[in-house]
Amino acid sequence: METIREVNLGRSDNQSVIDKISVDCVVFCYDEDDLKVLLVKEEKGIGLVKWGLLSSIVENRNNTDDVVHGLLKKFKIHSTILFKQINCSICYNTSEARLRYYALIDIEHYRINFGSDVIPRWFRLNDVPDLVYNHNAALDFCLDDLNRFVEKKI
Repeated sequence: METIREVNLGRSDNQSVIDKISVDCVVFCYDEDDLKVLLVKEEKGIGLVKWGLLSSIVENRNNTDDVVHGLLKKFKIHSTILFKQINCSICYNTSEARLRYYALIDIEHYRINFGSDVIPRWFRLNDVPDLVYNHNAALDFCLDDLNRFVEKKI
């Protein structure tokens, strides 16, 4: 389990270099023979709507795994076949760290059933639109890791 720690990297003023920590989670499932990904619609200004991954800001030094599990529960995902943290990227010009996770779930135990303002939808990988932030790169990275994982198991 990954926990949030003070990041100092040798600064003499004892201030953290990282001001914000975010988590992105790619949720995959097989639906019949198609590998799909769960995306959510995000409002980006007046009339601008973009799709993105499940994401959250980590607050109060919470355990990042717990934050991602909370995100999954918010979307009624209570069990996973595979759950993995794959990397962390740090952007020093914005003082942000971004941790990437992915989960593989059994679609038979999950159907989208929301009553919130968030609009989720399953996309086949070939139909994924341009995503917000660097989410397309995160999706590609997670997909590559999932493929390597599956190849090792075969």
